[in-house]
Amino acid sequence: SSLPLLWGRETGERRVIMLYTSEETFRASGWPEHAAAYYIPLTDKVHIPLTALKFDPALSIDSRFTLNKRNNYRILVHELVHQASAAYLFLDLPAWIAEGTAELFSAAQNNPGEFSFSNQKAQIRRYLSEQINPDQSVQFKTLPLPRLAPYLNQNLREFNEASSRSMSDGFCQYAAALLLVEFFAVQDGNSLRPYLEAVYTGLSPEEAMETPLLRGRSPAELEQELMT
Repeated sequence: SSLPLLWGRETGERRVIMLYTSEETFRASGWPEHAAAYYIPLTDKVHIPLTALKFDPALSIDSRFTLNKRNNYRILVHELVHQASAAYLFLDLPAWIAEGTAELFSAAQNNPGEFSFSNQKAQIRRYLSEQINPDQSVQFKTLPLPRLAPYLNQNLREFNEASSRSMSDGFCQYAAALLLVEFFAVQDGNSLRPYLEAVYTGLSPEEAMETPLLRGRSPAELEQELMT
């Protein structure tokens, strides 16, 4: 991947993942409402219910064989990327960077534990389509992504508040984060790497955004580039 994960833990240190046998025990663990799983940076622990890793009998026969093995681990991969890149959460970066990076790794998973970072645009289309249409019952659906002007600087609290309004709002928040990270990391000449390195070495996220990322472009101009 073209993304530097910076630091998250010592190489030989074991990761701690808390698995919950029921939704009730998961919710009693300190579960943030509307979260399918969560990672706490201060304790460096991932919390996830076993139900997030189980087969969904509601899926169509085709979906059971083509996507379910990969999607069983989609949420776990997302949280493990947070755990592996804890610096993203500690450096006070805009929320789309950490969430989009976690989603990009989820989208790059072809089989459980196997990742490919080639042809990412096709992988993202497939990944988002599978979430919109898991049972293959919808032929076409339009969902409004957030406007970039406020979204680019949204902190994690604001991101989570917007995500919790409805399932479609949550999907759009994470989809926008995924598209932005892929754009800056790949389509825009990997401008995300110098941005992260600038912040990591002491520049504020706001100052760093102006140079490697925006480079004189307005949020509206970026939206046009993304659509193109």
